[in-house]
Amino acid sequence: MDKEFRNSYEEQEINDTLQRYEEMLQSGQHLYFDVIQFEYIIDYLTEEGNIFPALQMVEMGLDQHPASMSLKTKKAGILLNLGEINKALEMTRELI
Repeated sequence: MDKEFRNSYEEQEINDTLQRYEEMLQSGQHLYFDVIQFEYIIDYLTEEGNIFPALQMVEMGLDQHPASMSLKTKKAGILLNLGEINKALEMTRELI
């Protein structure tokens, strides 16, 4: 049951984060998200095929959390998907 509670809690947190993201888009304001919340949004956008908005969110995330290795990794993956191989390689070098 503990695992079910965690899954339910995480699902609710993802939904709350996506709702805040939608509210941010409607209001035009930039809101603070922690790294994991940026990851939720970026994953959602990527899964929906919204690569350019995902790249914008990863950039916003790196502005707020410039040392985040996970956001740098996501940016490298997005750049690779966009065919920006040299930029993706540059990002991966920053991870080393």
